[in-house]
Amino acid sequence: MTKQVTPFNLPESARRSLNDMLHKGVHSARKLNRARILLRLDQDIHPKQVAQEVGVCLATVYNIRKKANELGWQKSLEEAKRTGRPIEIIAQERARVTALACTTPPDGRARWTLRLLADKSVELGLVKHISHNTVGQVLKKMNSDRI
Repeated sequence: MTKQVTPFNLPESARRSLNDMLHKGVHSARKLNRARILLRLDQDIHPKQVAQEVGVCLATVYNIRKKANELGWQKSLEEAKRTGRPIEIIAQERARVTALACTTPPDGRARWTLRLLADKSVELGLVKHISHNTVGQVLKKMNSDRI
């Protein structure tokens, strides 16, 4: 015996907007899939069948339906903001590391290496801590060919 699914209803204006979105303009594939899911749910099609038709997992259908019920159908089409990793080194520190890379290398060296720059930056107190990979990223963003 299958679980009874509560009906999902969209206003007529939402149906028109979603159909327009599917047939006109340029939108991301994820947004279009969400629109398809909402339209199919509105037609009283079981979420399991909707998942198969659209090519997503069943949890996705339930999550989009839940989001549409809680926040509205427009919000359910959008991606959630992702925080990502915080920036480790601020602009002033990046400028200091770049300036250090532009100076003459230490005695006995023909040029700066990333590891040397990272060690010297910490030693001079330009930054609290920095890896050689981060130094490379900083210099790459500054279009520096000093190394």
